[in-house]
Amino acid sequence: MSDAFVPEELARLFPDGGRRLMPYFDVPGPGVGADPRIWAQGSREKGRSLEEYRKQANNPKVYPHDEPWVTMISLYGLFGDQSNLAEPTRFKALNNLLEPVFPASPPVFARITGAHVEVCLPENKLYQKYLREKVFDNGSQAYHLFSDCQEKIALKCETKGSLEGSTNLDALISGVSAEGRHIHVFIEAKFHSDISYSVMYVPVRNQIARNIDCAMDLMTRVPGARNPEKRDLSGLGDAWFALLTPGIFRTQAYGGPVVSPLSPLQPIRSRLYCYKMDEYREKAGLRADLPHWEGFLSESDWSGVVSRIGWLTFEDIGKTIECASWMTDADRDEIRRFMKSRRLERNP
Repeated sequence: MSDAFVPEELARLFPDGGRRLMPYFDVPGPGVGADPRIWAQGSREKGRSLEEYRKQANNPKVYPHDEPWVTMISLYGLFGDQSNLAEPTRFKALNNLLEPVFPASPPVFARITGAHVEVCLPENKLYQKYLREKVFDNGSQAYHLFSDCQEKIALKCETKGSLEGSTNLDALISGVSAEGRHIHVFIEAKFHSDISYSVMYVPVRNQIARNIDCAMDLMTRVPGARNPEKRDLSGLGDAWFALLTPGIFRTQAYGGPVVSPLSPLQPIRSRLYCYKMDEYREKAGLRADLPHWEGFLSESDWSGVVSRIGWLTFEDIGKTIECASWMTDADRDEIRRFMKSRRLERNP
């Protein structure tokens, strides 16, 4: 791995060529207290590597608009090289950051075990079963607007092939609660882009619903169970979902946007995720997009799930970084400069 980044701002922040970022890509090994629900599932089998991040950084046409690097720099500001995560100042700062994001039911970290990017959430078998049996009626009701996809759906129903593969999660923050349970914040990050509004075989599946669904699936799986309908619903309380975006897009329901010259143009009405996030504040909105969970979750279960959906902004993270005792002044200055260049400062 080369020791030089082409972008000067990254070369100053990572003179080691990015080696201090390796913990964000590493799979926690056995014996380090990692949650087996996450890391026993092939969670690194897909997703970009550090080397791929570096290639994007060194592409002058990609890097200035690159969403993953904005996310990476934000996480680095919170967790650094991930040494000394057990220091109380670290998890207290994280709890303070997340408390207003999830006001009804915030995560409370007693210990941070790690932060990761490009985490692969495994195929959702409960959703697959519902599609195959209830929606497509084992192939007899295969439906798609593209004829070739319709044929593939029929074949996959016949062979029990995958109708939606693994899901690539932008970021995951993991830790342990005071009760000793593994807890996680699943993060979908958007810088300038909107959420995806379909997958190959289901053109009405949106990215936020998919990520929440896959988190619910992963956290409630029963180890060794072959029947995807066998669930441990206590795991629902260990997972939170956060959308991470620039503050100009955050809707009033989640605390309102950051004021900018674009405010008269209503940026909070400009993205599909603005509407879906507002819908998912109410359990009826989320239930409507996840019908395969009906019969498994009680009313209180659904209430708990929506109470753990929140909206985090890059500006919120920047404010925490400003007060981070674990950051060197040089690193803080570089991150501040990086955020300001993308208009992600708290008061533009």
